[in-house]
This record gives sequence, C-alpha cells and structure tokens, in this order.
Amino acid sequence: MKKYLFILLITPLFFISCSDDDDDGDPITNVSSCNNMSITAGKYKETDDLNTKIKNDLGNSYSIADWNDLKNISDLDSWINCMNLNHDDQFMVTRNGNYIHSGSRQYYVHYSTDGLPYSGFAVHDKIGNFYLGSWYGLTMNVLAKK
Repeated sequence: MKKYLFILLITPLFFISCSDDDDDGDPITNVSSCNNMSITAGKYKETDDLNTKIKNDLGNSYSIADWNDLKNISDLDSWINCMNLNHDDQFMVTRNGNYIHSGSRQYYVHYSTDGLPYSGFAVHDKIGNFYLGSWYGLTMNVLAKK
C-alpha cells in the first residue's frame, strides 16, 4: 500500500516539473544554453517554405537563423558542444535576411573540424571552422533561432 501511495504522490510532481510554462506552443527544449538556437530534426529542400517547416519541427517561436546570428556567438566552442555538432555537419541559414546568394543558390553552412571546406566549395564567409556557402538542389537540416 505504501508503494502505491508514494507513486501517486510523485506522479503529479513529474508532470508539474515537465510542463511547458511559457505558452508559446513549443515542445519542451533546453535551447537557452545554445544561444536559443536549434537544428531541425527533419531535412528539407531549399525550395520548401523553411519557416513553416521549422515551426512544424521546433515550434511557433522559431524561425530560420541568419549567418550573422552565428557571427554574434561569443563562445563558438561551447556552442558547438551544446549543439552536438560533428565534422562535416551542414545546415541552411540566411545571410543578412536573404535565403539566396544568386540565382537559386541557397545559403548553407558547412562545419569542418579539419579547418578545410569541401573541395570546390565557394566560401562566401568564414567563422572559425564554419564556412558559409551556397548551392541549389539542397536537402538538409535548418538552423533555427528562438
């Protein structure tokens, strides 16, 4: 009898501690330590409505992150660890609010721990081991900010 009473008392505490108190409609996530950024679980085409895909994936308060958001991170090493990034990870972003570099070439970031972008990669900008490039026909994750 004591076991059941204990479980009944603990269960409401679990639900209270796991509730989403900010009423933004987003799932519970710990993004504050990652500069309020997250990477979508899904991979999307650059021709998709990326902000709609982000909202469906991460919640209503998220939108596509900009290259300048990355440039404003004061401790990139901590952010890389927080985001759990690996060599050759890639994700789409905007640059100065623009999705497209030229023609239909969507901006995206390549993270390279060896300090080298892909062969033939047109580097538009660089921050540490992050390379901003652009291409078309992409299907990849998207960096989002809250």
